[in-house]
Amino acid sequence: MALRAWAELADPDFNFDKAFRIFTVGYQLPMHVQVSSRGSQAGELIARCMVEIGTSSYYTAIKDYTDEPVLRELCGRIAADEFQHYKMFYTYLKHSLEKHCLGRLQRCKVLISRIAESGDDELAYAFYAAHEHAGQNDSNHRYDRKHYANRYLHCLGKLYRKEHIDRMVVMAFKTAGLKPHTLLNEIASHLAWWIMQLQIIRIRT
Repeated sequence: MALRAWAELADPDFNFDKAFRIFTVGYQLPMHVQVSSRGSQAGELIARCMVEIGTSSYYTAIKDYTDEPVLRELCGRIAADEFQHYKMFYTYLKHSLEKHCLGRLQRCKVLISRIAESGDDELAYAFYAAHEHAGQNDSNHRYDRKHYANRYLHCLGKLYRKEHIDRMVVMAFKTAGLKPHTLLNEIASHLAWWIMQLQIIRIRT
């Protein structure tokens, strides 16, 4: 609610209710699924950990990027909340693994599948709803996943620094049952940063 208030003060043309309504109508999740697509409770908790890794790093990146003091404070607090969510899911994951033992390879597969899902419509459509329809007048632009995913990625490229990726990879390694702060961790972090930079270069050319 605080971030919403800040956004509407910073941009008087931004209408959160309108953007959120467009998003929830245009992007819907299957709400009546009885079985997790991750295969087990442990798999689901691994996926939840990855979500919190992404959100905590995202708000940290905004905090580190902006000079606006109120936005810095808001994003710092939200990032801290998201990190606490990660710790909660990680704690439950350790308990769940005592009942549903998943090997490191299986845990890595869940992590990778959840990362791959970030390329679906959720983030791209949220960007579309917020930027094309949140003003006073409706946009005539039609939703195109590739176009809006690229625009979203272009914004991320301005925010993220190598240190943010490093922190994400450390948290992902812990979730997968791999030792952080190792040579493998360092290689994975450099690879993740390199892939992100290549994607940004691709959309700029």
